[in-house]
Amino acid sequence: RYVDFFDRTAQLQGNKGNFWTDFFGTTSSESKRLRTLAREAGPLAQNCLSSGPNGDTTVRFQKWQKEVIGSTFAAAQENIPGLLSRVALTPRLRGDLRSIQFSADGRYLLAQDDGSVFVLSREPLATLFRIEAVDSHPAQFTPDSKSIVFYDKELRVEKWDIAAKQRSAVHEITSARRCLETSLSPSGEALACLTPELEMQLVDVEKDPVVFRRKSFFELDMFEAFLMAFLDLLDGRDSLAQ
Repeated sequence: RYVDFFDRTAQLQGNKGNFWTDFFGTTSSESKRLRTLAREAGPLAQNCLSSGPNGDTTVRFQKWQKEVIGSTFAAAQENIPGLLSRVALTPRLRGDLRSIQFSADGRYLLAQDDGSVFVLSREPLATLFRIEAVDSHPAQFTPDSKSIVFYDKELRVEKWDIAAKQRSAVHEITSARRCLETSLSPSGEALACLTPELEMQLVDVEKDPVVFRRKSFFELDMFEAFLMAFLDLLDGRDSLAQ
């Protein structure tokens, strides 16, 4: 029945190709596979179809089930030279972390994945709290190691107080919407924006005005100018910053 199953899955409607489609190279790989499956398919041997002794099927299944439940797997013994201590975090961090960093005073750690920012204490090593941070740029500690700052793709800047374990400020930047590249200051007080016209702007995060401008901050070479013009046609200039 796998021949019929593959035919339906690949939506071939029984098309296995033929001599002429093979000759002109138009037979799809799926059709060739279906043809091979149909050619190799055959009835099972009679001994494969015969059932076991009458009445012992349930007994044999229960015996097998008991063996599966009681089975154990050998675990490889770890050997980590120089290991001084081991701590199991609760909740555990995720395996797809993209950054881990220490605070300047060495008291805290920050771990970030695609949707979360985890704040941990170093001594003892423990998870303090988690911040929802979907589509956010890399988070960072403030210079005084008392807060976490980060912003997302919508230029929404958040500041979290570590001691209070809660958000202390949030601001949405509206004066710098067209940016090829952005960067948040360590204190979270200013946002740098490079515009499509290659003008550098500094925005006051709290009050949202542009407090500094510098035109022609960056000069493009011939290739970069061509790339920017091409991305402009595709309405994808943000990709240039990548």
